[in-house]
Amino acid sequence: MLILVIDRNDAVAAAMGDFLEHAGDLVDFAADGTTALRLAQTHPYDVIVVDAAESALEGLRVTRRLRAQGAADTPILVLTARNSLQSKLDGFAAGGDDCLAKPFDSLELRARLQALVRRAIGGCQVLRVADLVLDIASADVRRGEVRIKLTPIGLRMLELLMRRAPDVVSRQEIERVVWGDQPPDSAAALRVQVHGLRLALDRPFARAQLQTVAGRGYRLANDA
Repeated sequence: MLILVIDRNDAVAAAMGDFLEHAGDLVDFAADGTTALRLAQTHPYDVIVVDAAESALEGLRVTRRLRAQGAADTPILVLTARNSLQSKLDGFAAGGDDCLAKPFDSLELRARLQALVRRAIGGCQVLRVADLVLDIASADVRRGEVRIKLTPIGLRMLELLMRRAPDVVSRQEIERVVWGDQPPDSAAALRVQVHGLRLALDRPFARAQLQTVAGRGYRLANDA
């Protein structure tokens, strides 16, 4: 998952980020509403965590701004300072999709985030673009009746391209999903990965599905 954590407490945010990244997620951080809004408008986050425990009014204000300006459809989990009905109602009213009271278990946090992401894509963990199918849970990839084996990097790239198809995905977005905050120094690294994905997806077939859009990035054709 690509996650945005909005928290004024650097230590708490770092602890959350360490756990989520160790579990295989990619995490961005914002300590204020302006930064959070900018990131939400420029990155395709799967889910957003807003801490309304440190400052309830500010956290709820940020949630409202995200809903109005930056993340209309992205699931939002609101962290509250206490397990009270009113604090949860305030979180939902601000635009949160779920609320979790502090302190919480990290395993529960991630389980709730996964549930929100599943719900956002219709409760389905299977992506389809034309005759290409990706089962996210099992990492099973098929094109028609042919099973395709991909590397972990190839799977991350494919999931991003399938979620955005038929739109163009920029090189920068792909690098961010694949390598996080430490992209490779050479542009050739991404070309190598795209070449490997193209061979796996298109080489056995008459019609190419992975397309290069000059000067912009890559896309998956969704025509049959």
